[in-house]
Amino acid sequence: MNWLIISSEENDSNLQNIQAFLKEKLSSLKVVFTKDLASKDDLSVETSLVLDATHVAVFDGGSQNDGPEFTYLLGLALGKGCPVFVCSSSSSRYAGSFVKKFSSPEALLADVKSDYDDFLAKEERHAALTQLFAAGIPFTTDCFATYIAKDDDEKCTQFYKAGMLVDSRDSLGVPMLCIATRNDCFEKVKWLVEKGADINAVAADRGYTAVMDAVWRKNPDVTKYLIDSGADLSVISSDGQSILVLAVGNGNTKIIDMLLASGADPDIKDGMGMSARQYAELFKKEPILEVFRRYSK
Repeated sequence: MNWLIISSEENDSNLQNIQAFLKEKLSSLKVVFTKDLASKDDLSVETSLVLDATHVAVFDGGSQNDGPEFTYLLGLALGKGCPVFVCSSSSSRYAGSFVKKFSSPEALLADVKSDYDDFLAKEERHAALTQLFAAGIPFTTDCFATYIAKDDDEKCTQFYKAGMLVDSRDSLGVPMLCIATRNDCFEKVKWLVEKGADINAVAADRGYTAVMDAVWRKNPDVTKYLIDSGADLSVISSDGQSILVLAVGNGNTKIIDMLLASGADPDIKDGMGMSARQYAELFKKEPILEVFRRYSK
């Protein structure tokens, strides 16, 4: 963040307090004293400081701030949408949606301290959005999904910092966690779960959860991770399939063993009235039936 302080008092303890806090937070900090403005023929330096500023704090000590130079700098800050924090005994002359007015320097500093993390988060979002736009990347869920599928750490992190929700879905209604799973992006699966993605979100296209997609992909590592992270194994897909029916269909005994050990029910009926156990019997899949027998009640 780039803070600009406009102050009427050079030796002001309140000014020193906010300077100390902002320096502690490693914010960029510049100070302009209003007593110096009227004597200047050129305000290009001060103009540049305002244009570079992300936040402006004004310590207004009285009538010396009435000059056109001060009014110009303040108007410039407000015109660019910069948040302005004003401490003034005559705060009624400060107007605008970007102005926060305080009756005491202590109140101004307390407000800045309490909201500083929010300021930082907004600044981070703005910087990430700027980076995406500079690279010609639209801030859309479909673009986010593209970089999830590519397992692109840098771009995914930029989307997240820019405010993209990890539970967002692409235009087909597929959650990002399912997209990562369908593309065998184990690191992105872990990243999304760690960021708070709903592990049991159901995709609109197939009606699968991420763990069902992992079984469909025959990916034991992602399957185990999602199970260990609390995935629901009782979900039935939109076409009536249970997770074990999916597992029997692709014949991966390691995953079937994993699912049974985690409590998946082999006797849940699908849309055709058949269970995973019955499919294994019908198609004489003896290795799978052997796994089922080990977990017989």
